[in-house]
Amino acid sequence: MHHSMRLSPLDNDQEHIQEERHDMTDTNIELKTEERTPCEVWTRVMGYHRPVSAFNNGKRAEHADRCYFTEQPQGAQHRREQLAAA
Repeated sequence: MHHSMRLSPLDNDQEHIQEERHDMTDTNIELKTEERTPCEVWTRVMGYHRPVSAFNNGKRAEHADRCYFTEQPQGAQHRREQLAAA
């Protein structure tokens, strides 16, 4: 006895969505210069937020020299290793 499998409209939609996601992740999107939108960078200075574009030359140099870091939770393995080595 042969049973045919019928897909519900929902199953069909799910397959279509998965195919679209696959297509979107495999696509390398490149924009032309004229298609790009400028992004304004803001940063916290002296307790308030300001756009970097409004900085004078000295403040821009300070901003460029900033060091960025990522905090490690106290219980992190990396932190325990640092403490053991000290």
